[in-house]
Amino acid sequence: MIEIPINDDYMRRAREKASTVGILQGSITGGTSNVVGAIGEIIVADSIEAKQINTYDYDLVKDGVKDRC
Repeated sequence: MIEIPINDDYMRRAREKASTVGILQGSITGGTSNVVGAIGEIIVADSIEAKQINTYDYDLVKDGVKDRC
């Protein structure tokens, strides 16, 4: 496992992203965990140098390949 420290930039970006998501249907936390999910997505995107494109069907694009986090 690779440990990645959560810095201020990750937190700022995650809060910004989470604020656009809203409350997802079936969310047991009522949207309060959106920041946690956003941090994970941002770390993965940065680590694999993917572009974040948030659509209903996928979240990341790397070399033309679309994937959902």
